[in-house]
Amino acid sequence: MGLMSLTSELDDPRSAVSLFLAQRFPNLKALRDWTRPQLATFAGPPTIAPPQMIRDRPALLGTIGMAVDYRLRYYFAVTPPDEFVARIGASRLLYLMPSGDRPAWQRLIARLFGETIPSITDRLAPVGSRLSDRHEKELCQLCYLLAFFEEMYRAPPQYVMQSRLLSLERAGEPTMDDLLAMGKEMGVEAELARLSHAFYDTLGSLIESPAVLNPVFAGSGDVGGADADLILDGCLLEIKTSVGKERLTRERLYQLIGYVLLDYNDEHCIRDLGIYFTRHAALLGWSLEQFVMLLGGDSIPPLDVLRDQFRSALCSTT
Repeated sequence: MGLMSLTSELDDPRSAVSLFLAQRFPNLKALRDWTRPQLATFAGPPTIAPPQMIRDRPALLGTIGMAVDYRLRYYFAVTPPDEFVARIGASRLLYLMPSGDRPAWQRLIARLFGETIPSITDRLAPVGSRLSDRHEKELCQLCYLLAFFEEMYRAPPQYVMQSRLLSLERAGEPTMDDLLAMGKEMGVEAELARLSHAFYDTLGSLIESPAVLNPVFAGSGDVGGADADLILDGCLLEIKTSVGKERLTRERLYQLIGYVLLDYNDEHCIRDLGIYFTRHAALLGWSLEQFVMLLGGDSIPPLDVLRDQFRSALCSTT
């Protein structure tokens, strides 16, 4: 089975997370109705629609979504490669593969995270910058590769052994050029570059704001793991790279409030919530107070009480 997480808990309507949120925050329609005027401003087809050959491969769309997350975080900081979720995925890949294949992959992965990634990011200096088209595509190519490795962390073991990463083996051993070339398939790096530049052109004024990348929470371990995309100057921001008409699904709304509740001690001082829809280059946002009141109703307890109740509900199931 796959690794548990907040999102996988939300996928199960009988989980402690889903039951608690459904009971305390039942007013999904009220929040959607209040937000409808904002959402209507980008209700049509996405501004940056993927080519048909990419649309025809749903698994590829998921990998692109992860790659976008990596690329947009590079606007705010260069995270040490060993701190990436992708690095954990690489270790999991090594653990699950046949022992005879490991030595070559160990060398390649050590070089990727120890030398290649720092070399590329040092040279391109992406923080706070709108890169040239050529340099943007090069960085996006790297981010797409990192997304493949992150999938190794989040996917069930049987998927790991079917990964296209393992199809790179030749008569000798896979090379760095083989790995990086994965980011060019079907023009994926150009697709990512369009999404990246649209983010900069839309929200570039916020790039110098205080940022926490891939924040984890005091309660993350209580759901088997929970890391959000970004906290930007007190705004918990989720990045969505979906195709088609954007919707405020149950999972998206409960994911936001779930992260807030897992911040048991208010360590991250979250005061606003937002969803950035990359293909529309549009930001949808709420104040935290407004979000809680709309979703929970006038009788909703204070946030500190909700966090204590959430923690108790989760701990009672472990």
